[in-house]
Amino acid sequence: MTLEELLNELCGFGRPKLFRMDTGWHCFVDMHVPHAESSFKVASEFDHISAMNAAMECRSRIGEMLKTYAEQSKLMGIIQ
Repeated sequence: MTLEELLNELCGFGRPKLFRMDTGWHCFVDMHVPHAESSFKVASEFDHISAMNAAMECRSRIGEMLKTYAEQSKLMGIIQ
C-alpha cells in the first residue's frame, strides 16, 4: 500500500492530517460518528521516523477505537 492509498483510506473515517514536526512525523484524523453524535480526534505519536509509519499507527488506533466503540455499543444496546 502506498502512502497516498493509506491517506485515501483514512479519508473514509474523517479528515486526516499528516505533518512533520521537529521530533518526527505525526498523523491524526478528525472523526465524526453521526448516529452517536460524537466527534473526536484519533492520532499517532509525534515521533515517527516516516510519514507512512505515522499514518499506519493512526489507522491501527482507528481500528482499535471502532472495535471498542462497537463492543460498548452492544453492551449498552445501541447497536445489534
